[in-house]
Amino acid sequence: MSTSLHIPSGQHVGKPTLYVGLHGPLLVPSTTPHEYLGAGIANYARPFLAWAKDRFDVQVLTDRSPRGVYLLTDELGLPQDEVRPRGFEASKTEVMRPGDDFYWVDAALIPSEVGWLAQHDQVHRFLAVDPEVGVTPRHRESLAQALRGRRG
Repeated sequence: MSTSLHIPSGQHVGKPTLYVGLHGPLLVPSTTPHEYLGAGIANYARPFLAWAKDRFDVQVLTDRSPRGVYLLTDELGLPQDEVRPRGFEASKTEVMRPGDDFYWVDAALIPSEVGWLAQHDQVHRFLAVDPEVGVTPRHRESLAQALRGRRG
């Protein structure tokens, strides 16, 4: 999957949606997991989400209870109404529409998700994350570049 994003200039107007996987980008394996989240919080999760919430409609993808997303936003001191959970059952693409203005930051995808991105010519909107590390400043910069390209 791609680690850089490109959106042709002038293609979309307004605040795009940013889908972020809960496990991998924001919650990572840890020797001292958070008591209620069951994993560690990625080192860059707070600055990443604080930056993203001002530029995107941030929706955290989870196949579990939304409680984990609310606990995470509380732990990071972020407003719950600006970083919201978005539930899915079998595939994260259930919540996406190919014509929408969106970006997607996540770890490993299942084959049907890769196929959906390819089928709808949206592979360029996906940004891969190392699930052991989570989001990093590099992910923020890639998204910032994509946003600059939209305005151009």
